[in-house]
Amino acid sequence: MAAGLQAAGLLCGGLDGETVAAAAAKRDVEVTPLSRYSQNRTAPVGLQMGFAAMDTKEIRRGVRELAIALEAGRGAFPRNRKPRAVC
Repeated sequence: MAAGLQAAGLLCGGLDGETVAAAAAKRDVEVTPLSRYSQNRTAPVGLQMGFAAMDTKEIRRGVRELAIALEAGRGAFPRNRKPRAVC
Protein backbone atom coordinates (compact mmCIF):
# COMPACT_ATOMS: atom_id res chain seq x y z
CA MET A 1 0.00 0.00 0.00
CA ALA A 2 1.35 3.43 -0.96
CA ALA A 3 1.50 6.11 1.69
CA GLY A 4 2.05 9.83 1.53
CA LEU A 5 3.02 12.84 3.56
CA GLN A 6 1.68 16.36 3.62
CA ALA A 7 3.46 19.45 4.86
CA ALA A 8 2.51 23.11 5.11
CA GLY A 9 4.85 25.92 4.20
CA LEU A 10 4.23 29.53 5.12
CA LEU A 11 4.80 32.21 2.49
CA CYS A 12 6.39 35.59 3.14
CA GLY A 13 7.65 38.53 1.14
CA GLY A 14 4.19 39.48 -0.07
CA LEU A 15 3.53 36.17 -1.80
CA ASP A 16 -0.09 35.08 -2.23
CA GLY A 17 -1.04 31.40 -1.89
CA GLU A 18 -3.61 31.46 -4.70
CA THR A 19 -1.18 33.14 -7.11
CA VAL A 20 1.66 30.74 -6.31
CA ALA A 21 -0.67 27.71 -6.56
CA ALA A 22 -1.81 28.86 -10.01
CA ALA A 23 1.79 29.36 -11.14
CA ALA A 24 2.72 25.92 -9.76
CA ALA A 25 -0.21 24.28 -11.57
CA LYS A 26 1.09 25.69 -14.86
CA ARG A 27 4.33 23.82 -14.10
CA ASP A 28 2.47 20.55 -13.32
CA VAL A 29 2.91 20.87 -9.54
CA GLU A 30 -0.16 20.61 -7.33
CA VAL A 31 -0.20 22.60 -4.09
CA THR A 32 -3.16 23.94 -2.12
CA PRO A 33 -3.31 27.45 -0.65
CA LEU A 34 -3.95 27.30 3.11
CA SER A 35 -6.67 29.94 2.63
CA ARG A 36 -8.90 27.25 1.09
CA TYR A 37 -9.21 25.68 4.53
CA SER A 38 -10.60 28.83 6.16
CA GLN A 39 -14.19 30.03 5.85
CA ASN A 40 -13.37 33.65 6.62
CA ARG A 41 -9.93 33.71 4.93
CA THR A 42 -8.00 34.26 8.16
CA ALA A 43 -5.70 31.30 7.58
CA PRO A 44 -1.96 31.94 7.46
CA VAL A 45 -0.61 32.67 3.98
CA GLY A 46 0.95 29.44 2.83
CA LEU A 47 0.71 26.23 0.85
CA GLN A 48 -0.10 22.62 1.63
CA MET A 49 2.22 20.28 -0.25
CA GLY A 50 1.78 16.54 -0.64
CA PHE A 51 4.28 13.82 -1.35
CA ALA A 52 2.04 10.84 -2.05
CA ALA A 53 3.94 7.79 -3.24
CA MET A 54 6.38 9.76 -5.42
CA ASP A 55 9.90 8.74 -6.22
CA THR A 56 12.80 11.02 -5.37
CA LYS A 57 13.30 12.11 -8.98
CA GLU A 58 9.71 13.39 -9.17
CA ILE A 59 9.99 15.12 -5.77
CA ARG A 60 13.17 16.91 -6.90
CA ARG A 61 11.45 18.02 -10.11
CA GLY A 62 8.49 19.30 -8.11
CA VAL A 63 10.72 21.26 -5.74
CA ARG A 64 12.57 22.88 -8.66
CA GLU A 65 9.32 23.78 -10.40
CA LEU A 66 7.77 25.09 -7.17
CA ALA A 67 10.81 27.35 -6.68
CA ILE A 68 10.21 28.79 -10.14
CA ALA A 69 6.50 29.23 -9.33
CA LEU A 70 7.46 31.10 -6.14
CA GLU A 71 9.59 33.45 -8.21
CA ALA A 72 6.66 33.94 -10.60
CA GLY A 73 4.46 34.77 -7.61
CA ARG A 74 6.86 37.56 -6.70
CA GLY A 75 6.57 38.99 -10.20
CA ALA A 76 10.16 38.07 -11.05
CA PHE A 77 10.17 35.17 -13.46
CA PRO A 78 13.86 34.54 -14.24
CA ARG A 79 14.22 32.20 -17.19
CA ASN A 80 18.00 32.42 -17.38
CA ARG A 81 19.07 31.96 -13.76
CA LYS A 82 18.44 29.71 -10.79
CA PRO A 83 15.62 30.66 -8.41
CA ARG A 84 16.72 32.58 -5.33
CA ALA A 85 15.45 32.30 -1.77
CA VAL A 86 11.96 33.72 -1.21
CA CYS A 87 12.64 35.33 2.16
